[in-house]
Amino acid sequence: MASEEYKPLEAVVNDLSQLERLDEEGLYKLEFELKSPFDLLRMYGEIRRQIRKRELKISESFEEYLENRNDNTIGLGEDLATKDPLTGLLNLMGLRGRIVEVESALKRRKHDALNGTLDDSKVAVYVFADLNKFKTEANDKYGHAFGDDILRYYAEAMTKFKRGTDAVARIGGDEFAQIMLDINIEELESILEKKCVAFNEYVQKKIREEHPDKKTAVSISLGASIHGIDSENFEQLMRMADKAAYKAKGFTRLNKDLTKINVYIYNPKETYVEKDKQIRIE
Repeated sequence: MASEEYKPLEAVVNDLSQLERLDEEGLYKLEFELKSPFDLLRMYGEIRRQIRKRELKISESFEEYLENRNDNTIGLGEDLATKDPLTGLLNLMGLRGRIVEVESALKRRKHDALNGTLDDSKVAVYVFADLNKFKTEANDKYGHAFGDDILRYYAEAMTKFKRGTDAVARIGGDEFAQIMLDINIEELESILEKKCVAFNEYVQKKIREEHPDKKTAVSISLGASIHGIDSENFEQLMRMADKAAYKAKGFTRLNKDLTKINVYIYNPKETYVEKDKQIRIE
């Protein structure tokens, strides 16, 4: 059904008020006329109100069916609010919800560490990921459909090479984020380098498999900031990691296998300015 054929919620509620009885088939017809899951939830609420006021007759099994439809729609609404529709990753709102959970867990861990009941040698790390040459080497070169595939491939790679406790999100355009817990700080640079290589290799493999006629120089830059060292505020950590990722874009180097990587860990001794300006070293 084309989007212009959907009805506004008020019109569907008016149709509902004309009914004396509602069954599963009738509910389906009403649902089919609404586009937004949030409008569906409002309609379900209106149906329950009419049932309570005995304005609407239903079968014995209908109320349970209605609750199941309501619960399924709540899940869909939560996904729309917190997940990126292109990649299936968390979006910025979903990431912020995860950050609240992480901050709460880190406060408990800090308390346990102070009491000597927890090893405090491991840290939480915020990683900001930004694609290099995405516009010129994907969207402009082969079109936005190919660009969307590149975004999906990197999302798949970040999901594939994460641990169960890590959170991964697409926070806008060609920018991604990851929260990693329980990281040994001495191993952080090596971890980031391995991720950078793994992400790029995965994406190039997907391109060869699904777009064998295309070649692109798109790659990824990773910037990181460390909770408890750079800051204990995740909003600040996000900004620090963003600045570090921008530094990484201009900091291409070779790892021990002579593979190009773009990785940088936030350095508080540097003065970071706006993204279109150079970073000044004090």
